[in-house]
Amino acid sequence: MRTDSTRLAPASVDSARTYISSQFGAQYLPDEPVVYGQQKKNVQDAHEAIRPTDPSRTPDRVQQHLEPAEFKLYDLIWRRFIASQMKPSVQDRTTINIKAGDSEFRTSGSVVKFDGFRKAYPAMDKKEDPILPSDISENDVLKRDQFLPEQHFTKPPPYFTESSLIKELDKLGIGRPSTFAETLSRLNKRQYVTKEKQKLIPTEAGLTVNQVLTQNLPDIFNVGFTAQMEEELDQIESGEQDYIDVLHDFYEPFRTSMESVEERRGEIKESLMEKTDEKCEKCGEPMVIKWNRRGEKFLACSGFPDCRNAKSLDGDAEPETVEKPCPDCGGQLQIKRGRFGRYIGCEKYPDCRHSESIGTGVACPRDDCEGELVEKTSRKGKVFFGCNRYPDCDEATWNRPILQPCEACENHYIEERVNKTKGTFHICPKCKTEAELVEAVEE
Repeated sequence: MRTDSTRLAPASVDSARTYISSQFGAQYLPDEPVVYGQQKKNVQDAHEAIRPTDPSRTPDRVQQHLEPAEFKLYDLIWRRFIASQMKPSVQDRTTINIKAGDSEFRTSGSVVKFDGFRKAYPAMDKKEDPILPSDISENDVLKRDQFLPEQHFTKPPPYFTESSLIKELDKLGIGRPSTFAETLSRLNKRQYVTKEKQKLIPTEAGLTVNQVLTQNLPDIFNVGFTAQMEEELDQIESGEQDYIDVLHDFYEPFRTSMESVEERRGEIKESLMEKTDEKCEKCGEPMVIKWNRRGEKFLACSGFPDCRNAKSLDGDAEPETVEKPCPDCGGQLQIKRGRFGRYIGCEKYPDCRHSESIGTGVACPRDDCEGELVEKTSRKGKVFFGCNRYPDCDEATWNRPILQPCEACENHYIEERVNKTKGTFHICPKCKTEAELVEAVEE
């Protein structure tokens, strides 16, 4: 839902108060409904805040109808909604000094006097103050459970996760709830980041693009510019500014900056090249490392465009070969990578330009088709598998087909699938029975 509003419908507030009073007791219910003010200007307030349709639909009641990820989200929304209409939690900030021989230890935390909204919404953030026992008195003798000597070092800021990045964008005033998902999607599609254990790790391509943009267009590629643009658009909507003036103030400096970058285009591209000691086998000029459109590095002749020799950066690695000769010249077929993904090509290129799709050995499942499912790449760079008789047959799947009969329905192939819960697993696309992959045995 496109909203960052804190506004709740009066009927939903009344139902929440009724639920709190009946399930938790009158001591948890404020005298008046709790109303939250907006912390940001010009929020998207066409819809009220995200909330359950009915407080009586508790997470336990609806869990059987939801997928695990859906349940976690609903549980969070329901608890947050109910907690927003409960009394505050009352805690005493406490410091306890512990004497042990000639040493003294200290721990700080909170002692709960009244749990309040925490009755419905327990603390989930590990950074919150630890809860200390309330039954400790002066001169009490404590039993040592364990002693952990730890040395702490200064650590760099942690990598963003998707949620912490959205929180930071919101804090800086960049974007709206409707644009956050697209921002994350662009980072992944363009391979500016990789995701490891929920952390967004910048790739070399991402760091290079960031360096080029911030160095050459510093007035545009900074968080202050984006936040200011958002604010000016809101002011145009409210009538505080004229859109012609805003466009003029933006475009003149922008045009000047772009003209300056265009003049230095060759210089910028050259600065990204890395020199090597390798010589071009076709013309003898030095080979340099360049970037392609997919953000990957490759070796190219510095004599371009007179010499167009180029090859993979892993030139020393043995190319992956195909166990059949080239039908045009009899040469060795190899698996190569082009601008549209992987394909099979002849080792004698450019003398021989034979190419074909990478087959899977799985016949097209359409009854009226004699084609084969082959590896293809979508316009957005994602691998899928489709019939090689396209456009006569448009059979396609995102899952890798494997030539192994299903034991349950005898379908001639199974598929490899991946999800967050199971990881990688194999299943029959026809009867949905999971299967164990049988490894081929060489004789």
